Amino acid sequence: MRAQALLSTLRGPALLSLALAACGGDAKDSAATDAADTSATGDDGAADDGAADGADGSTDDGADGADDGAADGTDGADGADGTDGATDGGEGAADGGEGADGADGGDDGGAALACAPGSDRVSAAEADGVWSASLHTEDDATWTCLGLTDGAQRTAAYTMAWQQWTVALGAGVEAQLLPDTAFDAVSTAPTDGWTSDADAVFGDWYIYDGATHTLTARPHLYLLRGPDGAAFKLQILSYYDAEGTVHRPQLRWAALVGG
Repeated sequence: MRAQALLSTLRGPALLSLALAACGGDAKDSAATDAADTSATGDDGAADDGAADGADGSTDDGADGADDGAADGTDGADGADGTDGATDGGEGAADGGEGADGADGGDDGGAALACAPGSDRVSAAEADGVWSASLHTEDDATWTCLGLTDGAQRTAAYTMAWQQWTVALGAGVEAQLLPDTAFDAVSTAPTDGWTSDADAVFGDWYIYDGATHTLTARPHLYLLRGPDGAAFKLQILSYYDAEGTVHRPQLRWAALVGG
C-alpha cells in the first residue's frame, strides 16, 4: 500500500511584519511561513524522501519551491502517486509566489497580481511636471497598482504596484536603481542598464530601525520605463503620511526626456 505526502504552506511576510506589529495598531499583520515535513513508506519499505523534500522545497521563493516540490514528488512515488507529488509541489509554489516574494508575480507579466479595484488607494497631484502621490498599501491580499503616466490607480496596464512594503513592476515595465542620487540629477532616460527584476531594484529601498520599528526610505533614485518606451524618475520619500500612519508610501516622479 502506497502513502501519499501532503504539503501544507502558511504564507506571508514574517520577521518584519512581527516587528512592525509590535509598534502599534497600524503595523503590518504578522504571519509565519512553515513547511510541513511528512514521509511515507514505498513498496520496498524505504522512506518516501521525495514527498518530504517537496514540503521542504516550498518556501517564499515560490518558483523554486515549485520545481523542487514537483521533481521530488515525482521521484518519491510511481504512477498516480507521482502525479500527486507534482501537484502538491505546484501548490507550494503558488503559495510562495503570494508571500514575501510576491513581487516576482509582477515580474512574470504583472497579470498575476490582484490589483485592488476603485480609486481610493491613490491620491496624486501634478505641479510643473512633477507628480506626488500618497498610497494606501496595508492590504496583504491585494495590490495598490499605480500608473505613472497619469497618477491613477489601475487594475491593468500599471507601471508599478505596492503591497505593504513590497514593490512589483507591471507587465513589460523595466527599472533601474541609481543609489544616492538626487531627484534633479537625472533628466534623460538612459539607453541601457534596464531590468525587469523588481527585487533587484526595489528590494532594499528602506532602512529598518529595530529599536523604533520604523522604515526609512533610502536616498535613491529609481528609473522606470514602460512597454511604450515612456520613462520616469521616481523617489520614495517616506513610508508614512504626514500623521505618521504606516503603509502610506509617499512618492514623487517626473517624466524623463527620451522616454
